[in-house]
Amino acid sequence: MIEPEEVLAVIDAAIDGMESPVRERRGHRDHLIDARAAAAELIEREKAQREALETCERWFAKHSAVAPLINGGVAEHPMLTMIRAALGRVQGGVQ
Repeated sequence: MIEPEEVLAVIDAAIDGMESPVRERRGHRDHLIDARAAAAELIEREKAQREALETCERWFAKHSAVAPLINGGVAEHPMLTMIRAALGRVQGGVQ
């Protein structure tokens, strides 16, 4: 997940028309990248992460929504619980 401080630093740099504090790996050296490009990259990365988690959630909800309990009965599958928790954190991020 993208850290809020990273997003704010990129947005501040974009507003000020400065280079982004985000670095891009090219060959053997890191290079600062344009703040607008960095902001767009952060947003795209966040959207892709959210879409992947939503896909996982749909699959687990359909195929493995519950896990058997030792003493009988069923509970929500632990993986589904973890996916939903991660999805909740991502949805609170950049949208």
